[in-house]
Amino acid sequence: MKIYAGYGTPPQLKGLVRDLRAVWALEEIGADYEIHWLNLIEGEQRTDAARKIHPFGKVPAMVDGDLTLFESGAICQYIANKHGALGGPATSPQWPEVTQWCFAALDTVAPRLFDHFIWQNFRTDNPICAEVSKDAKEVAQLRFDVLEGVLESKDFLVGDEFTIADILMASAIRNAMFPDIIGDHPNIRRYLDSIFARPAFQRAFELNIKGPAEAA
Repeated sequence: MKIYAGYGTPPQLKGLVRDLRAVWALEEIGADYEIHWLNLIEGEQRTDAARKIHPFGKVPAMVDGDLTLFESGAICQYIANKHGALGGPATSPQWPEVTQWCFAALDTVAPRLFDHFIWQNFRTDNPICAEVSKDAKEVAQLRFDVLEGVLESKDFLVGDEFTIADILMASAIRNAMFPDIIGDHPNIRRYLDSIFARPAFQRAFELNIKGPAEAA
């Protein structure tokens, strides 16, 4: 299996590029894989060759034999199904709930958190920054209020098992690690501390930070 990943990002994006999610899943199950690095600053992800794998010119993408996939959620679900781990395969009783939380992470939680992150890091000179950031922050806090209740007596989103839903949710929340957003949510803080202490995350994070050896 080959994962197309990026390097050369601005400092604010170090450790946040979404290829980390796919690498993290593979590290969790100890699967064999290789990384095909693309220099994002130089636009290697938008070359004709790269667009044959990811037509939108982004990362991550994956090649496994004759199969190609893009989008981090789809890749993580494929890995879980193929290896029967992290909540998979799709025939397991918990799979519908795992899928539910995957979509919640990517569609309900992540967008407004990422909006706030982008405006606060890259668009502060825009005259509408304060207004947009305020709106995104308010929505993000509502999402956190819900998650705080969900995680009240749980270590993971689905049952007692770490799944790809946790990979996607924790990754989404990392875009909003601002004290004024995460606020007083001890259950979420406990959850994140535990998730990000996992050895597989640490290995994936280090790879995401360093990129290829020649770029280190």
